[in-house]
Amino acid sequence: MNEKTRDLYTYNLEQGYHRFFFTYAEPQNSIELVSKNHLFVFLTKGSVRINIESYEPTEVRAPSFFLIPKGMYYERITLDPSEIGVLPFNRQIDLTYTPKDNSTKKEKITVGSNTLKTICILKIEFVLLKFIDLIKEVCSYESLGEDYFQLKTKELMYLMEKVYTLQERQKFFCPIFNNEYTFSDFVYNNYKKVRTVKELADLSCYSLSGFEKKFRKIFGIAPSKWLKKKLSMAIYNEIVRTNKPLKEISLDYGFSSPSHFNNFCKTTLYGTPGKLRRRIVIPDNSLISDE
Repeated sequence: MNEKTRDLYTYNLEQGYHRFFFTYAEPQNSIELVSKNHLFVFLTKGSVRINIESYEPTEVRAPSFFLIPKGMYYERITLDPSEIGVLPFNRQIDLTYTPKDNSTKKEKITVGSNTLKTICILKIEFVLLKFIDLIKEVCSYESLGEDYFQLKTKELMYLMEKVYTLQERQKFFCPIFNNEYTFSDFVYNNYKKVRTVKELADLSCYSLSGFEKKFRKIFGIAPSKWLKKKLSMAIYNEIVRTNKPLKEISLDYGFSSPSHFNNFCKTTLYGTPGKLRRRIVIPDNSLISDE
């Protein structure tokens, strides 16, 4: 990669553009930057040594890819002639995973932000190689705006869900959950998909105790109380602001029986679903609002 190309490549990444950047680099070529976005880095040929802030220096060999979290210092030195692609992104990560085989047991992992010392490197599987080949063909077209590459980011997330296990994806994305803003953003984007604090902790790359500690620090309340209130708000809104059958609401929120649903409403909203719908009972406003 000549100096002009290197400067343009570095400049584009530092400016935070949401485009796929691709380059060929000779041995001992280096780059240093602090990115304004999270970066997927794909090494399709060659080998490099990377140094990412807070993580041990690591040697990476093709075909592999790794993640650089937003705002972290990143240094890369090529060891062999290398082909490198970078896809910046700045969107929320959805780690929801539904096993195709009901017998598949989801493993509990505890790779909280303070325990992971090396960056997670994944092998680029065949389907992702094809995905990268397609982007290489079109990324030079200036008429393709950043919206196109944001769509491709969503497609990449989808492919990763199909190709890699939940544990692999959790380890891969774990560095993103290191700051408080991203943690709270993660909670708001995923709390509706779980029923317990443990399920939410499992999605977040934290152990249960680590998750509860960080949650209390950021939200100022126990996660179990926060989840219960959010669930109460959502159910109350479904009951009084929609015509959806009460049985359907009960099933949508995972209650095992109508009596379980009734008991939950009486305990948290002080009335049965029927009375709430007829406005015979009006819960305390603090239970059904964010105020």
